Amino acid sequence: MRFWTLPFDRHLTQWLQAVDPSRPSIMVAREFGGQKDQWQFDRAHLLAMSWLEDLDLAWQPDPLLNPQNPNANAGASTAGWNAAKDAAFNSILGEIEELQMLMQDDRDRYMAEIIEQADGSGGYITAFIDTNESRRPWTMELINCGYAIGNVAYFYYKQLFRRVRPSTLCPGLAPPFGPPAHPSFTSGHSFIGHFIALLLLEIPALRQRYGMFAAPYSGMPGKLGTAVDPNPAVTISFANTAVATLSALTAHGLSAGDPVQFQQVSPALRVTISQANPGVVTVSVLNAHGLSAGDRVQFQQIPGAPALPTHIGPPPDTYYVLPANLTANSFEVATTAGGNPIDTTPVGGGTPPPVPAVLLRNPPPAPIVVDTTYFVLAPGLTANSFGIGDAVGNPINTTPVGGGAPPAVPALLLANPLMGRGELTSPLLWLAGRIAKNRERLGVHYASDSAGSRHLAAGIWRALLHDSTPSRIYCPTLRSVLAHATAEWPTKWP
Repeated sequence: MRFWTLPFDRHLTQWLQAVDPSRPSIMVAREFGGQKDQWQFDRAHLLAMSWLEDLDLAWQPDPLLNPQNPNANAGASTAGWNAAKDAAFNSILGEIEELQMLMQDDRDRYMAEIIEQADGSGGYITAFIDTNESRRPWTMELINCGYAIGNVAYFYYKQLFRRVRPSTLCPGLAPPFGPPAHPSFTSGHSFIGHFIALLLLEIPALRQRYGMFAAPYSGMPGKLGTAVDPNPAVTISFANTAVATLSALTAHGLSAGDPVQFQQVSPALRVTISQANPGVVTVSVLNAHGLSAGDRVQFQQIPGAPALPTHIGPPPDTYYVLPANLTANSFEVATTAGGNPIDTTPVGGGTPPPVPAVLLRNPPPAPIVVDTTYFVLAPGLTANSFGIGDAVGNPINTTPVGGGAPPAVPALLLANPLMGRGELTSPLLWLAGRIAKNRERLGVHYASDSAGSRHLAAGIWRALLHDSTPSRIYCPTLRSVLAHATAEWPTKWP
């Protein structure tokens, strides 16, 4: 009966008439489809959430640059709109030239594989992991869940972006069959391939065999694959030019000038700060702050709440936890490690009530501020590290007051889990990329279709399985299927 109590998505009407509603994968699709506010976003939100990257939409001029748009950006002009259209057209021309080269150099050699994958990409995936319905029925149902969610998701984005097929613009691409009548962006094959791969890599035994391996792979026996990081971790150095470094398993795929944002690793906590001498920061009695003497902290004002107390400023102002009077849920702070405790007594004296605030634990080095946009610098750019600069290309100097070179600070890079267009060092994700590339060889998808769909799949995967915030997509049936599928793959390693 639960099937009929789920939120109803009117766009699923015809599809539901042709499927078995008792299948868990169909229940998953209903759970997903009914939460459209959690995944149906416009262009601006997709970019802001890193579900898409700027290069994925280089082919489409930003509608907010059009002065005729009622919601246009302030300062939108005809000249700016024409320049945006010219840049988008040049991007399309470059992609079509790439498709022409693939047609001439690759298509014939890959045609047998292309034909098999046209309507049978699932068979490639199941053969790759050596499974079938009789041996591992729940694993097959997990794959079906990937198809069910994917079909609902990518068709929504197809109707949102409505990109014409490349062979419409360049008939000389001459696909030997097709192209499909629906829009080009997003690519269903790329989305499904990457999304199913991410679901399967949630299973420890499959992750160990087909997960992420350090690049270049050394060939040493006994190495186990690792999970895809839903929130890419970096370390940020204290230096004249701050450098963000990712794990050796992750290529960031960023280019010079690309925008980036950072977030602290530890979740923010709500605290109160007393207005006294010394000021005391107190966490709820239900929480332990987990800080040690010398740890760095920052404070943010809660919207609508009183301003931060005297001598406490917002980021990038950074403070240090003092050893004196340090308890599990309270502490004092100073402006330097081991310095004098800060007096937060208000001007004019008195003992007003404590001020509520947000505590950021071990934030990125000042002057870097969380949720603020910075840019990748060209000097020192490598596959897994980059210098951090401001909007005009000046390096961000994170050298601490008083000098020295403390250890680099762990942080989160607010980016897509499968960011960029670089190689993914996972055999299963490599297979997904190959399926996507074959659609380009066929001449029915652009490279940006493949990359954008890879990023959308990763964004939805993260919201489904690795998000505990209000933005998560809650699909309990998917988690149940995943637990059953995991039990089909015993392993002695975690």
